[in-house]
Amino acid sequence: MRSVRVSAIIVLMATLSASAETALWGVGAKTCGIFASNYLINPKLADDLYHSWAQGFMSGLNYAKATGDGRDLSAMPTEEQMARIKKYCNTRPLADYVDAVMDLYQSLPENIKVRKK
Repeated sequence: MRSVRVSAIIVLMATLSASAETALWGVGAKTCGIFASNYLINPKLADDLYHSWAQGFMSGLNYAKATGDGRDLSAMPTEEQMARIKKYCNTRPLADYVDAVMDLYQSLPENIKVRKK
């Protein structure tokens, strides 16, 4: 019962928007410190929820840049991507989670399949 309650709280926290002024929605609009807190409560759920958001966000960036400088999201294994985000967040708890995702995204090589011809 406690596990279900904790999971519901994490999901609820993740779905609230940061503010009306932001273009971000969901867990990416949270701070790295909130990610760390959620990770301490339920590591598997936090990994799944936050990394899913990160993959969707980076895929969206690539889609928006379909004729430009998209990145190869498969160039780094998922575990390494998650480790890079955690490392970023551990050293910057007040940073936004999206900043950790952008750090990861910019570290990936350009995807030549989506470059302008």
